Amino acid sequence: MKVTLINANTIKPPLSPIGLLYLSAYLKSKGMLVNVVDLCCANDIPAALSSMGKNQPDIIGVSIRNIDAAQMKMSKYFLPDVLTIIKLVKEQCPRTPLVLGGAGFSIAPVEIMEMTKADYGVVGEGEAALYALVQGLQTGSDVRAVAGLIFRDGDGKIRINPPQNSSTAFLRALPFQDLDAVNYSLYYNQGGMASLQTKRGCALDCVYCTYPLIEGKNYRLIPPAHVVDEMEYVLSRGYDYFHFSDSVFNVPREHALQVCREIIRRGLKVKWHAYMSPQGFDAELAGVLAAAGNDGVLFGVDSCSESMLGHLGKGFHKRDIAHACEACRVHGLEFSFHILFGAPGETMETVEETLQAIDDLRPTAAFLTQGIRVYRDTPIYKRLVSEGKLDPGRSLLEPYFYLSEELGPRFPGRVHEYAVARDFVFSDTTAKSPSTDEAVVALYKRNFRGPCWKILKELKRVSAGR
Repeated sequence: MKVTLINANTIKPPLSPIGLLYLSAYLKSKGMLVNVVDLCCANDIPAALSSMGKNQPDIIGVSIRNIDAAQMKMSKYFLPDVLTIIKLVKEQCPRTPLVLGGAGFSIAPVEIMEMTKADYGVVGEGEAALYALVQGLQTGSDVRAVAGLIFRDGDGKIRINPPQNSSTAFLRALPFQDLDAVNYSLYYNQGGMASLQTKRGCALDCVYCTYPLIEGKNYRLIPPAHVVDEMEYVLSRGYDYFHFSDSVFNVPREHALQVCREIIRRGLKVKWHAYMSPQGFDAELAGVLAAAGNDGVLFGVDSCSESMLGHLGKGFHKRDIAHACEACRVHGLEFSFHILFGAPGETMETVEETLQAIDDLRPTAAFLTQGIRVYRDTPIYKRLVSEGKLDPGRSLLEPYFYLSEELGPRFPGRVHEYAVARDFVFSDTTAKSPSTDEAVVALYKRNFRGPCWKILKELKRVSAGR
C-alpha cells in the first residue's frame, strides 16, 4: 500500500513534526510505501501537493497539529488554511480515502470531520490505528471496530471509537523517528532544536489542558535506554540540541532521573530543555539535570498565587515553586515561569500576588499570558458550562478565551507596564509578532541555540544596541 502523509502545520519558526515522523517510521517498518509531503517546508503549497495525483497513493493522511495559536492577545485561527489544503488534496486525488489525525484534530474530531468532509479520522496516537485502517482497506475487511477511528456509518452519521492508548511494550519497539521523511536539517537550522519524547500520556489535572484528551491520563514510559538510544541516533545525524516534547518531563520523577543518568553514563555532549513541574523538584533532581546537559527548565507554574494554583488544578503549592527555584540556583540551572492570567477566581489581588512572587523569586525569565483558551471536555469547559457561563452548544473551533470577570479594566495595562519595566519579563503584548518570528529564525540560522527566553533576550539586546 502506498501512503501519503501531509504535514499541514506551516507555523514559523518550524517545529519538527515528531508524531508524523514516528508514524512514517512505523508504517515503513510494516512494509508500507510512505511519502511525506511537508508543507511547512514548502514555498508553494499547491505545487507541493500537485505531485500526489501522479504518485497515486492508496490512502492520504493529513496531520493537523494545532487548531489555533491558543493565545488571546496573539490569536490566530489555523483551520481555514487546513481547509484550503484539504480542498487541494481532494482536487488532486478525488477518489483516494482521506484520513485526518494529529493533536489538533484529536481536540475536536467530530466538528473537524463535519467541516472537512473527510472519510476517516484517527483520535489520539496514530501508529496502530492508521496501520489497522490501511490493512482493512487493503483487504476489504470491516474497519468499523478499529480503536480510535472516526468514520461515517451507512446512514452518514459520524461514529467515533474510543482510542486505545499504546503500551510501554509498543513504545519500546517503536522505530526511531524517520528523520529522512522531511528536510530535518531545515527544522533544526530554522527551529533551533531536535525533538524527543520520554513518555506518552499525562495524569495531571491542569484545568485547561488538552494533553489528557489527546494522549490519555495514564503514563506509558519509554525505557530510559531506548530514549537515549534515539538521542544518540539523532546526535549521530549532527543534531546536538534537544527539546523533550513531554507534557511535563519530571513527572514521574524517578523516570526523569533515570533518563538523565543514562545520558550521563554514556557521556553524551548534548544540551536540551523541557517543561517541568515544581512538584518534587529538589536539589538531587536539579544536580542530575545539570550534569545531563540541561540548558533550561521551563516551569509551567501558571500562577504564583496559592488560591489560583488550586483553581488551576496544578497539584503543587507556592512553597514548592520557591523550593524548585532554590534548587535550580544551587546547581546553576536557568529557569523560566510561564504564567496564565484570567482563570476562574482570578482577581487583581491574585495578579499582584503573582507579580510580587516573580520579583521575589527572580526566574531567569517569565512569560505572562492573558486569557484561558477553552477546549471542549477540559475541566474548565465543564466548570463554565455548569456555572452557566458557557453555552454547551457553542462551537469551540474558533478561538474562545475565558477571562475572569473579577479582573476589571486595570488588568491589561498593569500586566503590560510590569513586563515593560523588567528585561527578564515578556508578556503577550510585548514579546511576539510576525517580525519577531522572522528574527528568531534568523538567530537560529546563525546557530544560536537555547530555550525561547534566551532567544527573546538576545533580540532585546540587539534591538537596544547593546
